[in-house]
Amino acid sequence: MIFSSHLNFKIEVNGLLKLAIPIILTQFIQVSNTTVAILMMGRVGALELAALGLGGSFMIFTFLVCLGIMMSLSPTIAQHFGAGRDQGIKDTFMDFMNANKLRIFDVIVRRGLDNGTPVDYMIWKNKKTDKMKIIDINSMETDVSDGEWKLNNTTLEFRTKDGNKLFHLQMKGSGKKYNSGYHGMMFHIYQ
Repeated sequence: MIFSSHLNFKIEVNGLLKLAIPIILTQFIQVSNTTVAILMMGRVGALELAALGLGGSFMIFTFLVCLGIMMSLSPTIAQHFGAGRDQGIKDTFMDFMNANKLRIFDVIVRRGLDNGTPVDYMIWKNKKTDKMKIIDINSMETDVSDGEWKLNNTTLEFRTKDGNKLFHLQMKGSGKKYNSGYHGMMFHIYQ
């Protein structure tokens, strides 16, 4: 009996290590990336080092927000995936986005990624006409509370109750025409 439980313990530990080692290595590489960047930028100058620190804080905040969203959605998505209900995955994600649309607006637009002092106005500049417009964030928030997120093949967009696109999130670098290996998230606000 002792031999059997000892053997089961070894099997469990081996299985756990097979799952844990890639996660540990990934975390180590992520920490090493920032450490090496700081070491290299420190040789260039103080301003560059400060820019790296600011960029790193934005990246960490964005990473933690996305991690929190994914951790809250993963059990439900796993159930849908296991049952072969692909539409259920999309519906769950869209339900989450629409239930939290004002929080998402607050993080992305009103407070920015640093969760700082709320912004009351935004300056909008049209690249083609070079005209500027001041937008009241509160009026934009009203549009958000009445609108909803929509999902198409490449873009997650937010539409007002009138059907006008207010903003969208889009993957940059996805699709056949992009082969540079660069991928990133873009956020566009429309007026």
